[in-house]
Amino acid sequence: MVNAFSFCLFGATTNLYHRGFLENLDLIKKHYPGWVVYAYLGPDTEPGFRNYLLRNPVVRVRDTGSTGFKNTVHRFFAIDEPDVDICFFRDADSRIHWKDRWAINGFMNMSSGCHIIRDHVEHTAMIAAGMWGLRRGALKESIRTLFDSWTPVHAGNGDPESAEGFGIDQNFLVKVVYPRIQSTVFVTFSNGQRHTWENGAEFPFAWTNDVYCGRRETPPFVDSPDPRRPPVFVKLS
Repeated sequence: MVNAFSFCLFGATTNLYHRGFLENLDLIKKHYPGWVVYAYLGPDTEPGFRNYLLRNPVVRVRDTGSTGFKNTVHRFFAIDEPDVDICFFRDADSRIHWKDRWAINGFMNMSSGCHIIRDHVEHTAMIAAGMWGLRRGALKESIRTLFDSWTPVHAGNGDPESAEGFGIDQNFLVKVVYPRIQSTVFVTFSNGQRHTWENGAEFPFAWTNDVYCGRRETPPFVDSPDPRRPPVFVKLS
């Protein structure tokens, strides 16, 4: 069994997303040796970039066959892979920096089934699509099966007529996934972003707008040293 990170990429090669993914790949290789990285690629991904990833032994390329924002859901399918034990889902334009790693490492020492990070006053969604992780068995159904059977009612900026628009990934998580794993979530949070019914722990660091989980980063990214405080949570429930 392996542990994994999963991303999605589609469209023209960009500095923000594609180079951002490569910077995340370097961070994962450094801090999580032995882990694998899933790259779910839309058919409009430039062939040169796809071929570059295929040559990387850490990366497992999966072709989605979908265009547009529907691709953002495909990254969740990595937990359905037969040899994946735990998978963390991230956005290519943020970074798995020291604070994110602190939260991940703490969760890895726990038995909770789902990890959710809310690290900004605007992180109000039950699950942010690029800041969560899932342990095998926590969700009883296949994510792919759940998505295939889901009828989106608020996809694409709340437009009920758009089944493939921006936001479909998060709407799917909030409406379909969260209710099924609510009892097993562990939330690492700041700014009071934990609900009373959720287990969780607050980040023990002073919050700053310069470094928070999910922050959009423009390459080149320079990581900070890991904090000396070990990833031990004071559990709140």
